[in-house]
Amino acid sequence: KAQTYPELFREQARKTPKAIAVRHDGRQLTYAELDGECDRVAGLLRESGIGPEAIVGIALPRSIDFAVAVLGVMKAGAAYLPLDRSHPAERLAYYLTDSGAKLVLAGNEEFPSSPVRVVPFEKACSGPAVESSPAGPDNLAYVMYTSGSTGAPKGVQITQRSLVNHNLAVAKAFELSASDRVLQFATLSFDL
Repeated sequence: KAQTYPELFREQARKTPKAIAVRHDGRQLTYAELDGECDRVAGLLRESGIGPEAIVGIALPRSIDFAVAVLGVMKAGAAYLPLDRSHPAERLAYYLTDSGAKLVLAGNEEFPSSPVRVVPFEKACSGPAVESSPAGPDNLAYVMYTSGSTGAPKGVQITQRSLVNHNLAVAKAFELSASDRVLQFATLSFDL
């Protein structure tokens, strides 16, 4: 049966609830803790009318909060759009307008004028927990913008099926196990 990324993550959280899932700058969350935080973000998004095929911008720095936001958006059934705050405000606004994003999850710092609603990430973490994602394998998982050969950035849409297939193929090719760790060092708006 084809699965989505949130389904695979939940399976892992149930198998290894006390294992460290993510670590950054002295803070860490277990799989169970990360799963719970993502469920609250998903709950707030679902209450806001966000579901399958909706796009949610994420304007957070490299952090555990970014990981929570990504999984929370996907658990709401939506697709995430990473927004690199080092890009000019006009480019960020273009990404949001062109993608049809419904809202942006942002940190404490002010987000440049946005054509869509901006929700503080801290508020998103206080939503009611939801445990299941309404998205299926053919729904969007995320949208990345390339520089574009014409000079205008182009959005590339990635489905849940593609994300899951890619991750499973990489895990198999590199023979990844539970004892392996992966360092995320590329910019968050670059699609690895």
